[in-house]
Amino acid sequence: GRSYVYQGMRITGCGDPRTPLAATLPGKLPQRVITRGAAKGFSSYGNQIGLNTGFVEEIYHDGYVAKRMEVGAVIGSTLKENVVRKTPKAGDVVILLGGRTGRDGIGGATGSSKVHSETSLKESGSEVQKGNPVEERKIQRLFRNEEAAKLIVRCNDFGAGGVSVAIGELAESLDIHLDRVPKKYQGLDPTEIAISESQERMAVVVDHEDAERFIELAAEENLEATRTAEVTGTGRLRMFYEGNPVVDLSRAFLDTNGAKAYIEITVDKEDVLQKPEPETTKDDILGEISDLNFASQRGLVENFDSTIGRNQIVLPYGGKYQDTRSQGMVSLIPVRDLYTKEASIMTYGFDPYESSMDTYTGAYRSVVESIAKIVSLGGSYGDIRLSFQEYFERLGRDSRKWGKPLSSLLGALSAQLDFRVPAIGGKDSMSGTFREIDVPPTLISFAMNTEDSRNIVTNDLKAEDSILAVLRTRSEDGIPSFESFQENADLLLHLRDSGLLLSCDTLKRGIVKTLVNMSIGNRVGFVLDGHVTGSFQKDPGSFILQLDRSAMEIADSRLLEYVGTAGSTDDVRIGEVTLTFDELRSRTEDPLKKVFSLGRKEGKKLETVLSTKRAPGIRTFQGRPKVLIPVFPGSNCEYDLEYAFREAGGNVETFVFRNREQDLMDSIRELSRLVSKTNILMIPGGFSAGDEPEGSGKYIANILRNPEVKEEVMNLLKNRDGLILGICNGFQGLVKSGLLPYGEIIEPDAAMPNLTYNTTGKHMSLMARTMVVSRNTPWMDRAELGKIYDVPLSHGEGRFVADDRTLQDLLAKGQVITQYADLEGRITMEAPYNPNGSMLAIEGISSPDGRVFGKMGHTERYQNGLYRNYPGTYMEDLFRSGIEYFR
Repeated sequence: GRSYVYQGMRITGCGDPRTPLAATLPGKLPQRVITRGAAKGFSSYGNQIGLNTGFVEEIYHDGYVAKRMEVGAVIGSTLKENVVRKTPKAGDVVILLGGRTGRDGIGGATGSSKVHSETSLKESGSEVQKGNPVEERKIQRLFRNEEAAKLIVRCNDFGAGGVSVAIGELAESLDIHLDRVPKKYQGLDPTEIAISESQERMAVVVDHEDAERFIELAAEENLEATRTAEVTGTGRLRMFYEGNPVVDLSRAFLDTNGAKAYIEITVDKEDVLQKPEPETTKDDILGEISDLNFASQRGLVENFDSTIGRNQIVLPYGGKYQDTRSQGMVSLIPVRDLYTKEASIMTYGFDPYESSMDTYTGAYRSVVESIAKIVSLGGSYGDIRLSFQEYFERLGRDSRKWGKPLSSLLGALSAQLDFRVPAIGGKDSMSGTFREIDVPPTLISFAMNTEDSRNIVTNDLKAEDSILAVLRTRSEDGIPSFESFQENADLLLHLRDSGLLLSCDTLKRGIVKTLVNMSIGNRVGFVLDGHVTGSFQKDPGSFILQLDRSAMEIADSRLLEYVGTAGSTDDVRIGEVTLTFDELRSRTEDPLKKVFSLGRKEGKKLETVLSTKRAPGIRTFQGRPKVLIPVFPGSNCEYDLEYAFREAGGNVETFVFRNREQDLMDSIRELSRLVSKTNILMIPGGFSAGDEPEGSGKYIANILRNPEVKEEVMNLLKNRDGLILGICNGFQGLVKSGLLPYGEIIEPDAAMPNLTYNTTGKHMSLMARTMVVSRNTPWMDRAELGKIYDVPLSHGEGRFVADDRTLQDLLAKGQVITQYADLEGRITMEAPYNPNGSMLAIEGISSPDGRVFGKMGHTERYQNGLYRNYPGTYMEDLFRSGIEYFR
């Protein structure tokens, strides 16, 4: 689509991951092993390419023991004038772009659609593609280049079928030269080259006159690009290997799509089973809250970077304590070198238990749930678009099994017609069977719309004395009424526009569970009247609202049902039952805490030591300061930094460091030249060289140690009053080079400080609080000494370690600039407040003269309007301080 992907959602289905190892089925891995490994795979890849994974949720159902469900949805944006769609003509060239081809992934598409058996573990490993996120990031950058995008006539990604499909679909007539396809290693035969599904590749059609320019633009992004095919006028798809024909097929034959198949389908009448409504006793309430599918998944979500892109409006878990699970993902839409005020919203709807009881009603309610969540986030319902993902058992020739997907699709279609919302795409898999176990009938509805970002509503209860009200959508036999929903949605949006709506959520989980989730993020107490009916009943098309007390006076009382108050107590009161937040937290965290570590560790409080030392000023400077951002293989924060420095008044230049054999020395010389012309060297975050070998930042440090680069960097610091800033991966590179804390580039030594793996044993993506304890760097000129600032964090190796003598020396010299603090404002070693176990709770340090500064927190990821469900104070002036140093 030639878009820049900036927002991702991950929905998964799993058996109970707490199942003991002894109960694991033969031929299966334990559910805990599968879900942990899958999370690492998705998060590692997404984090490295710089994807904001704004929503992650796992659904637990015994049926997913048959075959795990792994579903993704992403949103991308581009200017429509950059998307040129033409019909390829004879003489046009097909360029294979990106990664090389290997045997990995041969049979991958068919493999993912196979029924699993006891032999799958031994026989199916080769079907899995080997990912290369560093290469994927390069492709993203190239496609964001307007010149490159406008040269593309048509393009395809390499999914199922490899070269044969990715290139074969591009034009009516093609000659493909398999021997020209770049390979990871020798020994592949023509068939393997033709069907390999190796990833990070694109097939691009360009006019033959534009081919060289496109290849040049790819090279500028450190990408390999090779002419592999030509568009012809033969009406045939032909493949050659070393001049010999391998495939020669008529396009007319391919266009027949093969033989038609028919099957009789029987749709059984299904009875909707009503689950008895629990009593509102303390044991019943705590039992419901302890449900595995209500358990906090924060330990899982923290593995996924949710703030990269400088556009996240709603954090996955919100509130001061970051414990309220959000109902969807919302981001500002990035366009060219700016952000619009428009936000994209994506939600999903699905309940495997409802769908197992009644596939038609379950699918219908999935659509309604996804739409209702958009509305609960402040979006309008009129322009929503849907996309479906279907996942069912192996169907074979069984007419009743075929009835399940048919019934689901009819339910989804009925909802689309009733609610006037079209679906624009989807995907299916009919292979969810292992022996006698089948996945639950699964139709997931993804909903998407855009909205003015200032209208977004979050679901964390605000600490205000307010009222709670329910907007119920009428339904018949479980089918919500569109007319009733429309009336409610209009009222909800009216309350939003009147400024009376404080927070909102759907009743997918029922009133009690929804309110508990809404309250726990800010520890805002509520009182729920004991007479409220349907307290635990799932109602995905209805809403619960926190309203300003004056709202009831203007709202239509026939629609709003008063159910309680919020913000007036320090605990939760449901009828006659009172629950503390400690009780609620333990019940929601306990079910999954041994599966996904919450990153909590005990730690002592440290003494606050404020330094009054200040960095030296500049001697003389005229003009607009220049900022150089080198983009190393694996860097992914450069766009955010470009925006931040431009807003601050800097003249920003980005340089892509190319490390292909023929480009490496040229890149070193060019980097040296650019450093000699800049005032600020900004080392961005990311995963340089994929954080290999055995640790982050080494690649950056080695480049800085190159004699040519080293000479210019030291000249920048010693003779030209320049500044250096490194954030996250850039901080790691500065520490490993010696620039921090010594202010000199030195050879590696065991006594040097280091940034290493988090003591929590996992990647940590969350909001942290940092105290400014020293202003011994120009980067802190606008910061307030002793003040606490919130900052987005996302890293797996942020733990600053050094010997005691070095630590005390840094503190005494005012080189410890920022330290992690808890909610009470105390410097702490306790996780998650100190998310990595950093010694002395260090988040950022400077060189002795302050000209070099490094920090783990991504200060560049904040701009006004973000993180609406987290009450924070941000160090917005870090970059302005660096620019104003030169004025």
